[in-house]
Amino acid sequence: TAMTTSLLTEFTKKDLIRVLDAVRGKKGLVIDTTCSGPLSLVAEFTLLKEHGTEKVYHLEDRVFETECKSLLYMTRPVIEQMKWIANQVRHHPEIEHHVYFVPKRTLICERVLEEEGVLGDLHLGEFYLDLIQLESDVYSLETNNSFKSIYIDGDPTVLNSLGQAIMKLQILTGFIPKVLGKGDHAKFLFNSLLKYRNQFLVDNGKDTLIQPEFDSMILLDRNVDLLSLMRTQLTYEGLIDEIFGIHSSFVELEPSFFSNQQATSAKAKKVLLNGQDQVFQQLRDHSFEMVGDVLSEIALRLQSEEDQRHQAKTAPQLKEFAAKLGGLQQQRQSLSVHQKIYDYMLKYCGSPVTDRLWKTEEQIATRQTDAQFFDYIDDLISRNTNYQIVLRQLALYSLTLGGIKSKNYDQIRLDMAQAYGYQHILTFQNMEKAGLIKKSDGTKSPYGGIMRGLRLINDYHSSLNNQDISYIFAGFAPISVRLVQFATTHLDPKQENPPKASWKGHEEVLKLLPGDLFEETIPTKGEKGFRKNQADQTPSTLVVFIGGCTLAEISALRTLGTLSGRKYCILTTGITSGNKLINQLS
Repeated sequence: TAMTTSLLTEFTKKDLIRVLDAVRGKKGLVIDTTCSGPLSLVAEFTLLKEHGTEKVYHLEDRVFETECKSLLYMTRPVIEQMKWIANQVRHHPEIEHHVYFVPKRTLICERVLEEEGVLGDLHLGEFYLDLIQLESDVYSLETNNSFKSIYIDGDPTVLNSLGQAIMKLQILTGFIPKVLGKGDHAKFLFNSLLKYRNQFLVDNGKDTLIQPEFDSMILLDRNVDLLSLMRTQLTYEGLIDEIFGIHSSFVELEPSFFSNQQATSAKAKKVLLNGQDQVFQQLRDHSFEMVGDVLSEIALRLQSEEDQRHQAKTAPQLKEFAAKLGGLQQQRQSLSVHQKIYDYMLKYCGSPVTDRLWKTEEQIATRQTDAQFFDYIDDLISRNTNYQIVLRQLALYSLTLGGIKSKNYDQIRLDMAQAYGYQHILTFQNMEKAGLIKKSDGTKSPYGGIMRGLRLINDYHSSLNNQDISYIFAGFAPISVRLVQFATTHLDPKQENPPKASWKGHEEVLKLLPGDLFEETIPTKGEKGFRKNQADQTPSTLVVFIGGCTLAEISALRTLGTLSGRKYCILTTGITSGNKLINQLS
């Protein structure tokens, strides 16, 4: 709700002010680049300035000169960055240094600072920038390396932060009475949430409980659905992320997207992509093929609204139009930018390379690949195509067909090491550990049963856009969202929607996916009145992605909500994509 949004923002702002005021007087703010985007969504520079910030620096692997008497570092608990901070402390021993970890400090980081010989020169603290509301229906921890931390390093830090973030949300929106989960980390997280909840009730009593906004919560391990991560996102917002990269709702665009001139000296500009942009809001969840028509509709609507100035004769009419004018001009500017993004997309998507890539993805999804697939991979490597694209294709092949033959696997790994660098032997190892690729071992892939059981493949035509969640991949439904659909909607359209959330009836197909399966009703003694009141409100489900989710999956969940009459909110450790995931593992 709007109140939840306001309270979350207010909590974060108050905590930011606490941190800033803890360092007296004028100071320099040294910020981890992965924190700058989330921070800008909750506080403007004027707030930093009001609380003594003279200058803002990015935390990098270099020593910088400064005239500030104090430096305040805001950093994720990353070992490498502790060494960067140590170098800066040694370079400026005369300066007072304060290090605030986002969202939690860790013993290993403190140990690194101690080994570097600077721990005694530092003031340490924590800044709880742990739950960022990117949209009214999307919450994120915005941790860029959450998948690697959880599934490769086995680091519980992100899971603990996620548990505390869910707890914070439940304190604001009410404790969720029904929890479904799939995955081993989902089960671990659920047990942690039970402990947090019981401790809260001991400390605060049941009188503090409020009516829950969500009637159910679904916890999903990311490795339950790796296929959707590896495929190219074909929604407008998802494709922007694939081509340009979206980070904390910001995309960086060249000057040519804002003018007709090919400016070479001007810097790239960051653009905020969220629901405040009315044009983007109408485009974001559509499949790429529909965007041209929607842009035309928006242009016609704006022209019609601008032409109303000719009908405005009286003073009240002129005043009413003047009030709308600023918003219309803003939409017109936004339309121009999005038209140029779309034109760029047309060139990208119309290239033979992209066309071949997407056709190959479709063939893999339907298991219609042949021996030519490996010739295609050889061709990609010989052309020095981005290694992320090559690895995503290999992962899709391995996931659907149960692995890659040993002979092909070894040759491709050698070819990639020679073409892209021998560091990618480690990338292969990480991908193996994550379950993305493996050598064939003779065991049958469960993908066929999953594909049929979850109805992943659907007839697709762009005119049927948004009639089924499979539109986001041109006829292939994301496993993650199909699971949510099976759990929270009636598959028979004749039955009244929406039902109570449950895995019941789908256990067999769920067994084919990795990890624990559970469904729990939380003890709700003293909360019976809440249950009765819930019948009067729109059924709502909180969907939690452990290890990141894609923008296309978010679009699919919004579409599912429109089709089913149930509201879905997303909470994730971060917004990810195939390229972002491969970068984490590289």
